[in-house]
Amino acid sequence: EGDSVFVIREPSLANFSRASSAAEILEWLERTRAGGEGHAVPVRTKAMERLCKLATEPGQVHRAYDLVEDPSDQTFVCALNALQRLEIRARREKSGAGGPGPRQDQGQGQGQGAEGDAGAAEHKGRGKREMKIRLVSPRTLEIAVDALKRQRETMKWNLFDAIFKTFIRYDMESEALELFRRFKEKQGMDTQRAYETIMDYYVSHWYHGEALALYHELLQNNMATVRIMTQALVIFKKRGLYDKMMSVFEDMTRFNVTPDVASFTCLIQGFEQQRRVDKVLFVFDSMVKLGVRPSEITLHTVVKALLRHLIQVDDDQETKSRAFQQLKNMIEAEPDERARDNLKRSMANALKRIWTTGRPSRRREELLIELRDLIFRSQDDRSK
Repeated sequence: EGDSVFVIREPSLANFSRASSAAEILEWLERTRAGGEGHAVPVRTKAMERLCKLATEPGQVHRAYDLVEDPSDQTFVCALNALQRLEIRARREKSGAGGPGPRQDQGQGQGQGAEGDAGAAEHKGRGKREMKIRLVSPRTLEIAVDALKRQRETMKWNLFDAIFKTFIRYDMESEALELFRRFKEKQGMDTQRAYETIMDYYVSHWYHGEALALYHELLQNNMATVRIMTQALVIFKKRGLYDKMMSVFEDMTRFNVTPDVASFTCLIQGFEQQRRVDKVLFVFDSMVKLGVRPSEITLHTVVKALLRHLIQVDDDQETKSRAFQQLKNMIEAEPDERARDNLKRSMANALKRIWTTGRPSRRREELLIELRDLIFRSQDDRSK
């Protein structure tokens, strides 16, 4: 009772938002468990959700799970997702990465041949496997198995997702794929998000044949989502099959699937690697017309492709004027002031990355300065 003390007299769904640490919720769970106090499932589930957000180590989640009697599906989902976050962070710290890793952007590759990339990925995976098993706690696996045992006829996709990813982290690929087979038999082909999970797994583990087979199966059943199609783009980009990337983009139009920033960025990166500035500008123009807001990576790739082309073809004033004006209009056409500022900030960061990397040249610097002055004309923009 007081601003700095977390005490629950009459538990409700709102009480737990006041907790500032996982230890406070653990204390309440232990106290109520020792006193034999019973609370409704929504209250226990809410306590678990809040604790999973505040947890700083897997042991806190394990202890809370042990204290929650008769856990609900949502309790399992919260616990397994929190353990995934904490264990991935521990793995990064163990490997010396520290802090958050690079943002996962669809299609970050170098366009090398599939065989060379697959071999490198397989070698890298073997090197990390032993450390991965050491860092994943057997207690986490027990929670996933317990969640699976409690399922009867049906399973929600988010619980499937949490159990599947736990099995994959523990190198139990056969069990994960068996789970998918069982899930598919019970649920049928009506849960698209589960197939997105499988596509993510296939692509990240370089099972490109299985991924493309599933992609075409879902396409025939009119079930391919934008995320699934984006993963197909990633595969073709890694293999350097840029014509196939364009066919996936056409499939999106044919099946009324609206591309998102990840799919547009993947396409733009692929054509930039191929030095096809015409295709880069075509895809970017389609992105702007659909009202999809580009990310910093998108802008960086577009400007990099454009500068490379203009340095090689010094007299291509038409391409320069069209592209520079397109970048300027895209930012100025944004009606929301905050979103417009975010776009300008992304553009500024993209220009900075290009300015500080790559081979310097007078022509390159002149183009960068010209683009900067076109977009950031006002003194207010310059100061920001």
